[in-house]
Amino acid sequence: MREMDRYLKENIEDYESVKRSALKYIKENGEELKKRYPYSKELEKDIQENRILFVWDSKTGKSGELPHKMFQYVEHTYGKQYDCICCQKGSMKLTSGGNSVKHDSPGFWEAAASAAYIVSSIPFPVAFVKRKGQKYFYTGSQLWEKDNRMDVEGVSMLAREILKADYILAQDEKTAVKGLKEDTRLAGIYEGKVLVCQDPEHAVGELTELLLGKEDGSQKVSVLSLRERARKKLLVLTSWKDSREHIFITRQLLNRLQEKDMDTVILSSWTADEEEFRDFVSGEDALVRVMYRGRMTMDEEDFLFYRCMEKNPDVYKSCAPAKEHMDLLMEREWHRIWGSQTFDTCLVLGSQGYQQYYMAMTCPAKEKILVDLDFLPVLKEKDSGKWIKGLSLFDQIFYPAVIPGTGGYGMENQGKVRPLPVMIQQQQTNGELVELDGRKYLVCDSVKDKNNSMDVKLMLYPEDGSILVNADLAPDEVVKEKLNKVKGRIYLLGPCAQSYRLFLKDAIVLDEYVRNILYLLPVAGFYWKQFKAYVPAADTKSDPLGEICRLFGVETL
Repeated sequence: MREMDRYLKENIEDYESVKRSALKYIKENGEELKKRYPYSKELEKDIQENRILFVWDSKTGKSGELPHKMFQYVEHTYGKQYDCICCQKGSMKLTSGGNSVKHDSPGFWEAAASAAYIVSSIPFPVAFVKRKGQKYFYTGSQLWEKDNRMDVEGVSMLAREILKADYILAQDEKTAVKGLKEDTRLAGIYEGKVLVCQDPEHAVGELTELLLGKEDGSQKVSVLSLRERARKKLLVLTSWKDSREHIFITRQLLNRLQEKDMDTVILSSWTADEEEFRDFVSGEDALVRVMYRGRMTMDEEDFLFYRCMEKNPDVYKSCAPAKEHMDLLMEREWHRIWGSQTFDTCLVLGSQGYQQYYMAMTCPAKEKILVDLDFLPVLKEKDSGKWIKGLSLFDQIFYPAVIPGTGGYGMENQGKVRPLPVMIQQQQTNGELVELDGRKYLVCDSVKDKNNSMDVKLMLYPEDGSILVNADLAPDEVVKEKLNKVKGRIYLLGPCAQSYRLFLKDAIVLDEYVRNILYLLPVAGFYWKQFKAYVPAADTKSDPLGEICRLFGVETL
């Protein structure tokens, strides 16, 4: 890493400042982070093909004791052929044989990193990385207890254990179908198998042999795969903490995705606000919602590297060793959240962080898409040049209709950039009008401030039958000729509005609020239908404003 450190120093602006900031972060979170340091080092070592880790808690009943009985079966059947490591949470009352480790101890994490097979009746801590090549069998009954789906930790635990496990245990098929298809909706994306066994205590041998790869001749255990393999899988990476306008677009996009023949899962790390958590997990749609908690599993040196790299995709793209190491760290993070799950398409939607960008790059998906609701505008405030180059790693980039043109994405991305389809609430909604100084205004929003007084947002309301002109570009002769024949009131919207006013003295210039916010609100239809006709910008190739007008029946002049 010293060579890597030298490279970063040469290629990252203000490297020393970035490094100081990273070290400060590591110091402030040291107590939490250092617990993962030894484990992350163990993850660099090879998996031991004959090692099995058994974890159980006898307080959870018969299902909690199952890993212990499976250990006894292996010990009796295979002798020393397998290196068995046992962990009983709580008191250490083990039978003879096997190496004992304490839960969440260095020995426990060494075994979790090196064992080719893992059996557990209790959820693993959030730092657990289900490595490629490991087989994980979760026998606990917590997955089927509905109380676990009522809070942030419960929802996170469900996703963590089900999606990482190669096998999960259910008492009967009805329980499995209800839990995975109806309650958690995870059946559509879960690629593992459900082992149905009414009496696990008398099927210990069969369950153990299934784990070890000998699946033939099962009599007491049924093996279910609830996922429809023909359906494609879509992963949506989002922060779920956005402005109201972006949340509206997000919801509209997700509603459209339901119409596609694919299973869609949304991943969010935002869990700080209880109301937003409830908002995230609610909904009667078929979309799968997954939350995850906990920091990435890395040592101090890796944390320093990641913090220096996260805002520098140009370095990620241009330096092969840096890209290789970042991919390794993000692949580890992928396995911490998803285990061995794969997807056909990965879509970054309304993300406020950098981690989703790198996770998308290393996601095992055939196609990577960015829906740029707020990602690029935030980054442009920092250093847009770096991110314009980094965006070329996406296969497609969609931008909202509120962003005029695609110049902000760089020439290397122009061929893949396109506007989002306009998504407006279709229902007619009566808006409130107020009159000031002889003009009508539309009440777009009203919010109470800290002093309990109302902050009201008003937009000048067009006279019925007026003409709307897209003034994104300066007018050409054809447009001038058309407008000179117009007898009704003309409204101008765009940065070149004053160029139009040179020959349209009575035209009214609209605030950009119309384009940026108004069309997302329920009162949109009430507003736009007041226009009689619409005049597109001269020589424009992309005209999202025209899409809005056409959606509400405004004719093009």
